[in-house]
Amino acid sequence: MSPPSKFRRRNSLVATQPSKRLRTAAAAVALTSPTPVARDAGDVGNGKIRSSSISLTALVPAITLERVTRSSEKATIHAKRMAQSNPTSPVDPQNSSTSKEHVSSWSPNRAKGKLIPMSHAASRTHNPIRHIVDSMKVAPNPNKSVIMLSLGDPTVHGAFEPSDVMAKAIKSAIDKGGADVNGYLPSIGRLDARESISRLHPGSRASDVIVTSGCSHALELAITGMLNEGDVLMVPQPGFPLYGTIAKARNVQVRGYRLNPDTGWQIDLEDLEAKVDAKCKVIVVNNPSNPCGSVFSESHLRDVIAFAERHGLIILADEIYGDMTFSGVSFHPIASLSRKVPVVTVSGLAKQYLVPGWRLGWLVTHDPSGVMSNVHQGFIQLSTLILGASSVIQAAVPEILNSVTPTFKRSVTHKIHQNAQIVMSTLCHSPAFTVIPPQGAMYVMVRINFGFLTLRTEVEFSEKLMAEQSVMVLPGSCFGAEGFVRLVLTPSKDRLLEACERMVQFSAKYGGRTRI
Repeated sequence: MSPPSKFRRRNSLVATQPSKRLRTAAAAVALTSPTPVARDAGDVGNGKIRSSSISLTALVPAITLERVTRSSEKATIHAKRMAQSNPTSPVDPQNSSTSKEHVSSWSPNRAKGKLIPMSHAASRTHNPIRHIVDSMKVAPNPNKSVIMLSLGDPTVHGAFEPSDVMAKAIKSAIDKGGADVNGYLPSIGRLDARESISRLHPGSRASDVIVTSGCSHALELAITGMLNEGDVLMVPQPGFPLYGTIAKARNVQVRGYRLNPDTGWQIDLEDLEAKVDAKCKVIVVNNPSNPCGSVFSESHLRDVIAFAERHGLIILADEIYGDMTFSGVSFHPIASLSRKVPVVTVSGLAKQYLVPGWRLGWLVTHDPSGVMSNVHQGFIQLSTLILGASSVIQAAVPEILNSVTPTFKRSVTHKIHQNAQIVMSTLCHSPAFTVIPPQGAMYVMVRINFGFLTLRTEVEFSEKLMAEQSVMVLPGSCFGAEGFVRLVLTPSKDRLLEACERMVQFSAKYGGRTRI
């Protein structure tokens, strides 16, 4: 398709009526250019060479040189005016080096003594975990070793290691080499990786899958691709704060719906109905839950699907902890239960496969009603901003997903379950704590019963616990759960037991009576 006539005329003028500087610069470019199009400045200006035959590649440096020259002259004139209006100014218009240095650092904001502001998107980006943790700034007790129960990284304590299959798959990919291992890949990910991922999500195809740089990137694609400014994203509360961080940076409103601690952190369906309105477009369902460790039953998920259908919502299913359920508890992918409601599922290798640093995630579009083709195309277009995960990791994905056994996965969740039982059996010795039993994932939420303590907030509790007992937990306010703290269940058994015993001692000091 030819460009509009106005566009053609504008470009034609540049080519057929170049300025004197451009003609001179073009001649200089022609002397060094291998393209024998414009051999001297006169060829450009006297019509010997038609505008349509001028090498754009050759003229770009010339055009740039002309612009730089003009900018330099303007800068010099500006410097002279500044010096004339301010005799005490250190700028000497006759001294070219001084003038250039001054002009390069000058701006209207700086002239008024103001800093250049950050962008609106950056100013709206706020991570509650970072804000709360950074504001605490508490040094641990130097006489006690630090036990970190705050970071959701299953590898940090050394008690959990990925399957040997993982390293072998990476080595095999590196040894294979080639452009599809070492070079750029399609922004949606390599085909064999997407095919392997699709088999984890029954009913999906490789074309429904986009490989991402971690599950966080998948969340960013999903939220950005489905919601516009002013739309409402419904998120669980307590919940992972990144949902809100991504949404608010894009001027999307965030509305929390209640998870009820008295029912094991199940979704409060009455609260859902009270919170929804016409502005709501997407509901996030995180199952199993971070920070709660809750797992939703099939019947409960069907109730959520019915709610989404009544109100025309898309479900964004964060299932990064899928299959990480404890003995006797089953995980049900919500997309497998939906016959009409569209579901966008995000997941990855980070937690189930114990490699959060590998940054391999994915997004899968489940479209039973055939209404998501434009949205999925939007995901594809957004994926071109960042070219997905590492090509080496992607090359290893088929072997990883085919070779890491269910037995290995069950051994991981079994150890986490045992750790959860250590927390419950130890903290129950203090009336200051009520543990909401987790059913999966790798976290447990503990209610602080402040009626037994002289402390007043979970932030104060966390600060003093770190300062006196060198145990780091996250205040529940990081997740929208005031009065709770979150503990990570991935240290070794001995270290986790020691951390919990320190918490009991700490609670006794601040008024908690110890149960016998």
